[in-house]
Amino acid sequence: MEENNNMSIEELFSRMGRQESLFEAMYRDAAARFGLSTCEMWIYYFLLMQPSGQTQQDICSQMSIKKQTVNSAVAKLMKGGMIALTDSSEDSRSKTLSLTEKGQAFANSTVNNLLEAELRAAQKFGSKKLERLCKLQEEY
Repeated sequence: MEENNNMSIEELFSRMGRQESLFEAMYRDAAARFGLSTCEMWIYYFLLMQPSGQTQQDICSQMSIKKQTVNSAVAKLMKGGMIALTDSSEDSRSKTLSLTEKGQAFANSTVNNLLEAELRAAQKFGSKKLERLCKLQEEY
């Protein structure tokens, strides 16, 4: 059994699992506070990050989630007048999701707060540490 900083690989792996669970719970709790499913929150999140719009496939890829789950959340948000679908300029078979005025106002008062908190945390963490973290996660 290899040791690293006096912790075994198994202990470190367990610690990583706990940290991942805490992150997932934090985002799940934020979504609940906003009155959203986790999938709906992530749709708002990614549309705020890319205001020009994204396809459902883009969102599925970024979330690593099934298209059916995203499609159900999209249908609910469309029914509520929060997002709109338009023909994609890149692929006629694909539709681009974008926030409506109502959806943008809601996202600004909810999910955008989460984005701003992430940015504040990232600024405190620093770009060099964040880059190192990203590289390590990619390598793992």
